[in-house]
Amino acid sequence: DSLAEQETRDELGIGVVRDALADLLFPGTSTIQTRARYFLFVPWTYARHERAGTPATKLAKAARRDEIALVEVLKRSDDPEGTIGREAGQTLQRLPSSIYWAGLETWGIRRMALSREQYHRAFDALLQRRALTAAEAHDGDTGASVRTWDPALPAPPDNLPEGASFALPYAEAEYLQHRILQIRPSPLLAHLVSKTSAVDATPFVWAHPEWEGFSEGHRAQVEHARLFSEGMLGAALLY
Repeated sequence: DSLAEQETRDELGIGVVRDALADLLFPGTSTIQTRARYFLFVPWTYARHERAGTPATKLAKAARRDEIALVEVLKRSDDPEGTIGREAGQTLQRLPSSIYWAGLETWGIRRMALSREQYHRAFDALLQRRALTAAEAHDGDTGASVRTWDPALPAPPDNLPEGASFALPYAEAEYLQHRILQIRPSPLLAHLVSKTSAVDATPFVWAHPEWEGFSEGHRAQVEHARLFSEGMLGAALLY
């Protein structure tokens, strides 16, 4: 029975160190995030339901339906490999919105500090408060207190999800770059998206061909990450 268990244990407590290094170098990302356009697909989905006034009681199911529909379209795109749920389809348990939700806040795309479940539950109250605030302002400005998404978020394609792909138009790529550059303190990720050339897949960040161009602080962080990675690999091999 023990061998059948799927979860892992962190007896040495290395997960905390691993996550701290990851958040320091690449905040808002994780190893299961492989396509940047999900940082736009998710807010586009929910912003549409905000405009439509979808009831809170129906939001979770409606958003899931939209995300599953997107899966089917992305599976037929030029880059199907990056599709979350490509194999699971309708039975997908972990939706893209749950995978990217925390990163959306870290990058400043999601402005309301609520978990996805809290957002679902508070949806009716949020829309009511937003409507009241807009009516009082008389100019359509809903105010930061009821703003869910960055007002500079690019508009979605008219036919979404039809025709969706992971290819980033220039304006969308520039927007995501700008959001990363606003993170403080400035992480290595900001340097990579603004001061390095595009390269093929690199197995480790310390093997990046432009490693010498990293700042002194970033090089020190990367060296700590390298030592930690190689030390843990040695422990795993010994075990």
